[in-house]
Amino acid sequence: MSKIVSPILIRYKNMPNYINNLHIKLNKNNNYLTYNKFFTIILSFIYLLKLKITRYKIFSNKLVYLYCNYYDFYNIHISLVFYKLKLKHLIQINKKLLTLSNYLNYFIKFNLYKFNYFVLPLIKKFKYNSKNIHHLITSIKNFIKFNKNFKKKIINFINSLLRQPKLKKNNEVIQGIKCIYSGCLYKNSKRRSFKYTKGNTSTTYIMSNILYSKKTLQTNRGLVGIKLWVYK
Repeated sequence: MSKIVSPILIRYKNMPNYINNLHIKLNKNNNYLTYNKFFTIILSFIYLLKLKITRYKIFSNKLVYLYCNYYDFYNIHISLVFYKLKLKHLIQINKKLLTLSNYLNYFIKFNLYKFNYFVLPLIKKFKYNSKNIHHLITSIKNFIKFNKNFKKKIINFINSLLRQPKLKKNNEVIQGIKCIYSGCLYKNSKRRSFKYTKGNTSTTYIMSNILYSKKTLQTNRGLVGIKLWVYK
């Protein structure tokens, strides 16, 4: 199945806009799920998710990212990945997602060309992986949010990643990390920027993969922006 990169960036405060892996194959036959129909469904789901679920802090603060899988032209699987979600909150959000899914599928059946598509939202818990960029930037965000001496915590955290054993023929080996965060980091302070680089971050040397992630953090001192590059 061919992949087409979407020109639409799904911008949402809990879903980083660099995650844009929603692809669908165009088909002239109207009996299949076309490109426009696909994004109508996805954007409707995100709108309802924002309106009905993520307005609650217990869910919005734990939501890491959203991604979508399609296995045929009639079913869409939307996965929501949460970070350390408690069991009681997991039960609550399951009920809300079931209601949301029923509402959206009703809309699809009677409004979207009257075809029988089905949207299935899934919940996944964020698994710990020290080399996953979503885990790395979430950890850095928590250092700034919950620690006074966050600068030292971030430096030690990044250094520990580069000290991990490197195995041959391992695509997950981290060659270098670059972290930049800026904002009003201390009380009664002006906006400042901090940059820390460890390992080999030369774009001419790294030939395999460069991962990029960014997050924002609202504190009582103001807004803090975090950017992270992982070189593999």
